[in-house]
Amino acid sequence: MTDKSVIIIMGKKKRQKLSPDKRKEQIFISAIKCFTNKGYAQTNVDEIAETAGIAKGTIYLYFKDKQDLFLALYREWMERTIKNMDKVLASNLSAGEKIKRLGQLIVEGLNSGEIRLRTILELYIHAFDDFKSFLLAKEIYREISARVEKILREGVEKGEFRKELDISSLTLLICNNLDMIDLVQFLSPYTIDLEKHWEEVFQVLMNGILIPRKGS
Repeated sequence: MTDKSVIIIMGKKKRQKLSPDKRKEQIFISAIKCFTNKGYAQTNVDEIAETAGIAKGTIYLYFKDKQDLFLALYREWMERTIKNMDKVLASNLSAGEKIKRLGQLIVEGLNSGEIRLRTILELYIHAFDDFKSFLLAKEIYREISARVEKILREGVEKGEFRKELDISSLTLLICNNLDMIDLVQFLSPYTIDLEKHWEEVFQVLMNGILIPRKGS
């Protein structure tokens, strides 16, 4: 082996071997960065690949195109979020505390950077003119609302919430407030403490549905 060939070999960047799951996670992280910085429409697969430090063709081993990657990113986030919500439903917390915890899960996800605010908004914006995005956004809402409704019915059955509650309307109200956790940060001209914001919203909600304790 000549000195020149040694230099060439040493100069080559060793590509890290990752399992398929780890590679997809790497692509998701890079996609979130790109979608957050430039938005869905202005992002292309080349930029995502460059951000991930991989060849463009590697992305196509896992996803058909940019839209497929975009939707897979949301589906993965949804499945993880729903899994965490199901743990809350199975816990020994009171019904009220379970609702509070659902909001905290969303706040924690936003604060941790596992999915960025603008990326979430991109899905809803894209849903207006793309049927697949619309179906996914609708599925996310349906999955979350089903769990909220289950908690509300549990609260009524156990005597924690008032029996005369309109469960359907209240489910809609709570789900809308869960959605607004991320939107309020985007729309407000001020820096919002999301954890404190949800705590205040939660207290207002509970004041309307809890059965007052005797003597209070």
